Amino acid sequence: NTVSFGSTSLTSAGMKDVFVAKVSNGGSWQWAIRTGGSDNEEGSDLTFSEGNIYLTGQYKGTPTFGSITLPNPPGSHSNSFVAKMDQNGNWDWVLNTNSIGPISGTSIVHKNSEIIVSGTFSLPATFGDDSLTSVGQNDAYISSINEHGDWLWVEQIGGNYADHTYDLAYDNSG
Repeated sequence: NTVSFGSTSLTSAGMKDVFVAKVSNGGSWQWAIRTGGSDNEEGSDLTFSEGNIYLTGQYKGTPTFGSITLPNPPGSHSNSFVAKMDQNGNWDWVLNTNSIGPISGTSIVHKNSEIIVSGTFSLPATFGDDSLTSVGQNDAYISSINEHGDWLWVEQIGGNYADHTYDLAYDNSG
């Protein structure tokens, strides 16, 4: 429906939408933006580095991120997204995965000049030029994207049953 962040009101374009809001150190709303479409969009995690905000989640339908519209996933399943915005809430780029089965982005971190994203997928899934096929019910993935929005690599984690990732962390040695 509609939600207010100080003097800014955001109205959903459909079922569930994603919002990102910035609050000052003193607790005042700086800005708030919404992204979404006529179906369900969910933000799962975000991180920030050097004035940029990185967000991951999943969507159905054709959500818009400012002037960027993502393609409708095949079938009725969700697809995952990774997005970058600047400190003023302007979308820089948005990537999506492609799968004939459900796929979600669940966690994101920024490490040096890479954005590391993890999530869950089933059936064949494509991350840029790389494709994975799940071994079991669901498999987990961990992927890397550069700051320009290019997929660098993706690795699969899984076995015969449902495998998931929920959080990412890294230490000083990477």
